[in-house]
Amino acid sequence: MKWDVKFIERLLFGAGEALFQTGWFMESITTQVLVVFVIRTRRPIFRGRPHVFLAAMALGVIGVAIALPLFPVSRWLGFVALPPQFFVFLIGATSAYLAIVEINERSSWPDGHASPNTY
Repeated sequence: MKWDVKFIERLLFGAGEALFQTGWFMESITTQVLVVFVIRTRRPIFRGRPHVFLAAMALGVIGVAIALPLFPVSRWLGFVALPPQFFVFLIGATSAYLAIVEINERSSWPDGHASPNTY
C-alpha cells in the first residue's frame, strides 16, 4: 500500500503542500520545545520552575518558528503564512499532547508520583 500524501493533506487541512508543510513545521517545533518542560522533572509541569534562561530560549525558538513564514527567507523553505484558525488548532493540539505526556510520565514512575527532592 502506498501513502497518498495529497489525500492526507486535503483530509487534514484542506490545504496545499506549502500550507501543510508550514503547519507541520510549527506544530513540530512547538511540541518538541515545550515537551522539555514536562520531561525535565518528575514534578507536574506547572509546579517545576525552569531557569529563566531555559524558558526565554524556548519561547524565543517558538516565536521565531511562528514568525518565520512572515519573512522573505520563508520562500526558500517553502513556507507560507498560516490562517489564524491554525493557531487555535496549534494551542489545542499542543495542550493535548503535553497533557498526554504528563499523564504518561506520572504513570511511568514506580511510585506513581514525584519525589519530594526532585526539582
